[in-house]
Amino acid sequence: RFWPMKEVEKTHDLGVILHITELEERTPEASAKLSLRRYHVPDAFKDRIRLINTHCPPTAEAMRAKVAEIVSCRAIVSTSLHGLVIAETYGIPCAWFATYGDGEGRMLDLGNPQHQIDHRMRDFYSGVGRTTLSSYCLDRSKPTDWGAVLSWVHGKWRPLSYDDRPLIRAFPLPLAVSPEEMNWPLPAEIVDRIDY
Repeated sequence: RFWPMKEVEKTHDLGVILHITELEERTPEASAKLSLRRYHVPDAFKDRIRLINTHCPPTAEAMRAKVAEIVSCRAIVSTSLHGLVIAETYGIPCAWFATYGDGEGRMLDLGNPQHQIDHRMRDFYSGVGRTTLSSYCLDRSKPTDWGAVLSWVHGKWRPLSYDDRPLIRAFPLPLAVSPEEMNWPLPAEIVDRIDY
């Protein structure tokens, strides 16, 4: 609602959002650890796949630019929960990039404790009414079949159906915005007061 991102052009077929533990260092410029073979992108996919490091400078404009980078992708796989939340928010087909397996798509049952699902993913998707989690399962030491990832994500993803208005209306103080409005203003004087 603050950043609708309607103007962002789609430039990549797939955005791959890394978890901060998968980076060489915790900086905005860091790349994936070289030992994680699943993040190696062959030349044939270099212009189609964008590896996304979620670190950014602590400013609202830098965060907006990072969200725009994610929104510029037609599909997302993410090891990071926050990457999936952003993709789902903007209606971008996505799947959890699980860190185990031989390279296969799986619909994991969120209610089955035997299914190896990160507790954050289980909590978020259960909270929005899902019973399964679309996942592409690949050990980080193995190379990725990027065509198979793209086929899985586009073939299995379904948009979330979630109405946030009851939660917004339940806020215990007077609202500065309407839950019915799809775009909310973000005044600079408020942004400037945020302590990052």
